[in-house]
Amino acid sequence: MQLMIDNLPPDATADDLRALFTELGIPVPQEITIAPGLRERPSAAIAFHLDHAQMEAIVGLLDGRLWRGHQLHARHTALFR
Repeated sequence: MQLMIDNLPPDATADDLRALFTELGIPVPQEITIAPGLRERPSAAIAFHLDHAQMEAIVGLLDGRLWRGHQLHARHTALFR
């Protein structure tokens, strides 16, 4: 499954996201891809080998969280790239 996070800080890196996940006790993702978003608000597509319930728990930890001055928007999808 894939986690989508929008409204990242413009300077956020994959390593920054890994550090956040570690801090929150979120498992290490399989892959992180950061893409430019609207008006300096990058988005990330993050691949995990987790089930629906586990992904919902991660979304619950991240959606709405204030991180480095940005309120994150998180959701998950079963679509793969």
